[in-house]
Amino acid sequence: MPAYNFVKLENTDLQRVLAFLPESERNNVRGVYYAQMDQNGMLCGVVGVRRRAWHETEIRHLFVAETYRRQGMAKALVKRAFLGARGMRVVATVLSNNEPSVRAFLANRFECIDVFLNPNTQNTVMVLRRLKRSAVVPVQNPVVITESAQPSAPRPNDRGTVNNAVH
Repeated sequence: MPAYNFVKLENTDLQRVLAFLPESERNNVRGVYYAQMDQNGMLCGVVGVRRRAWHETEIRHLFVAETYRRQGMAKALVKRAFLGARGMRVVATVLSNNEPSVRAFLANRFECIDVFLNPNTQNTVMVLRRLKRSAVVPVQNPVVITESAQPSAPRPNDRGTVNNAVH
C-alpha cells in the first residue's frame, strides 16, 4: 500500500469536497474532511469526520476517485478519520452493497452492529462501530440494574436533607 499524505480540509475548503463528491453524497457536508491530493493538487479521495455528541463521532462521505481505487486509499482514509475522531465511539453508516467501503471499515477493525432498511431510499444500510482504545477501560464495581429492582423512597442524609439517589 502506498504512503499517503492527507490534508485536513475545513470551512472554505468544503466547497472543494462538494465538487468532488458524487451528487448523491452531497447532503450535510460539514465538519472536518481529510483528503488525499494528487501531484496537481486535485482531490483523489476524501472522508468526513463529524462530532455527533461528546462521546461519539461519525465517519461519513468516504469517497475515492475511480482512478485511485483498489490501491488501499479508502482503508487509509478510514484509518486517518478514526485517528482524528474524538469521543469514545466512532460510527459510520454504509450501504450494505458498497463492498469496497464495507471492506475498508472492516479492515480497520470496525464491527457491524446493525443492518436496517432506510425507509426514505429503500437501501439496506449497515451501522459500523469501533471503540477508541481509551474507551475500553475496566470498570471497578459496576452498578447492575435488574428488572426486579425497585427504587427506594428518598431518605434523609447526614444533614437531614433528602438525597434522591437510589439505595
